[in-house]
Amino acid sequence: ISALNPVAAQKNQMFLWNHIFFSFAFDCTSHFNSVGGDSAAHISPSQDLRGIKLFNNCELQGLYTIGTVLIDYRGFRVVCQSVIPGILEREHDESVTYGSNDYGKSISYDEFYAENLKSVADKLHLDSCKISSLTAYSKEQLVENPELANDKTKTEYNLPTSVETKGILGSDSRHYLIDLQRVLPPDVNFIEE
Repeated sequence: ISALNPVAAQKNQMFLWNHIFFSFAFDCTSHFNSVGGDSAAHISPSQDLRGIKLFNNCELQGLYTIGTVLIDYRGFRVVCQSVIPGILEREHDESVTYGSNDYGKSISYDEFYAENLKSVADKLHLDSCKISSLTAYSKEQLVENPELANDKTKTEYNLPTSVETKGILGSDSRHYLIDLQRVLPPDVNFIEE
């Protein structure tokens, strides 16, 4: 299978085959530098899978998750995910209608996602979670959109999930949720002082 980005380093390469997207669990964007680098990037997909299972158990009405499988093979973790219909025909930044695609620098807000995710957050009892600048967990967090700070439009939103949880409207008119790795707070027994 040819990589979608063949000139990238091998650990950063992504593949598409039979409508399944394959990538390696490495810290390709340096997002995990402060929390463990590649080790944290290796764990993050399993947390995402736990988030997907939790949301699926809540029997979401009108919200969909994508099929996800993790394969550990010879020291590599391969993340295999179904492709959201229409996502390959447009820019990824344009596809995100809820959440942040750049780790909180800009935030998209959609009332449909916010209202439906509030009921899920209530079912999962996420109101007992605490806000952390590193992990951004909470039932509902007031976030400011830095891109619109000087604009007269609404710049603060109440998000019932982490800003990293993204909502994408597929070309099949379904509302998909991705990046659910920060749904649950970290276990306080494993947080270093």
